[in-house]
Amino acid sequence: MRLDGFLVAATLPLLLTMILFLGPLTMTVIDLYQSNCLFSPNLWFDQDLFSLVFIRNFIVAPISEEFVFRACMLPLLVPCLGALKSIFICPLLFGVAHAHHAIERFRSREQLVNILAGFVFQFTYTTIFGTFCAFIFIRTGHLVGICICHTFCNFMGFPEFQHIFSYSKPISALVSIMFLVGLGSFIYLLFPLSDPSYYSNSIYTL
Repeated sequence: MRLDGFLVAATLPLLLTMILFLGPLTMTVIDLYQSNCLFSPNLWFDQDLFSLVFIRNFIVAPISEEFVFRACMLPLLVPCLGALKSIFICPLLFGVAHAHHAIERFRSREQLVNILAGFVFQFTYTTIFGTFCAFIFIRTGHLVGICICHTFCNFMGFPEFQHIFSYSKPISALVSIMFLVGLGSFIYLLFPLSDPSYYSNSIYTL
């Protein structure tokens, strides 16, 4: 583990991810405020910190998946394919690795159409997320940042876009704006906040 740039690698990628989730974070704050729970002890989190589900979803899964699919696979792929191709190929394997969810649904005798639709949806967003993590790993040369981002994304879940329209018009407009501001800011800051010089990274170039 490299210590050079470690602290920056543990914070800036998370900041970048939180910017992308500006819309969902805004909805979370609004929901907590409307339910008078904004300043409660269970502010954002109501799960048992010692449950096996918590440990799996927020500790074991992020660390193990990022170690295997980024820290192990990318150093093997980059010398053969180059950094750019590896960033897009490695996440495909990450997306396929989540096929076990479809297998579980098939065994529970769900309708095949629903299983296929769910698999395509999950494969798509896990591949996109994997591409982002691969990009951050190549740019920073650190594993810690993407592990923290992975935990954060598991906590937030996939954005509930349909929830935007459950608010009154002014709030709905505000949330929509925050989604757009978050996406635009993420795109604008993606390269500046992942500048390899911040992380003392001379391992990869992209």
